[in-house]
Amino acid sequence: MVAALLAYTVAYFEIFAILGMAGVYIGVMVLCALVLVAALLVRCAYQDVRRLLKKLWQVTVLMTTRRQ
Repeated sequence: MVAALLAYTVAYFEIFAILGMAGVYIGVMVLCALVLVAALLVRCAYQDVRRLLKKLWQVTVLMTTRRQ
């Protein structure tokens, strides 16, 4: 009876330990996914800013060459 209760208690805590490790694993995976999404957004924003600056530079060059 005591051995069965002890085995049940150990199994109960092992289940929580396994779930805890799974929670850590899932948390790390979610964190990695968020980092990848953030990197993708930064890359897209960088490309948009670069494209905008390129267009502004072209407009500025055209305006200065027309005045001369």
